[in-house]
Amino acid sequence: MTPVDLDADGHLDLVVGNLDATITLLFGDGTGSSPTVKHLHTGGRSLRGVTVGTFTFDERPDIMAADPFVGVVFTFENLGSRSFGAGAHINT
Repeated sequence: MTPVDLDADGHLDLVVGNLDATITLLFGDGTGSSPTVKHLHTGGRSLRGVTVGTFTFDERPDIMAADPFVGVVFTFENLGSRSFGAGAHINT
């Protein structure tokens, strides 16, 4: 689980890698109420690591997740407005 402000609204969001190879995004609004939830699908088998960084150098936090069972790292580009590009595959 990684806390980060994905949508640049000043409130922390959570990025969670799941054993079913999906990534759950929980967008916080600063009120403590139920967050808006979005799921990203990798097509992998089971995630074992998720990290966030500006991998495309546009100052928006992108997401990377590793699936050691299929030997792939998935990258999701943050397109803004809570949208992410299709997961690109990097074979390891």
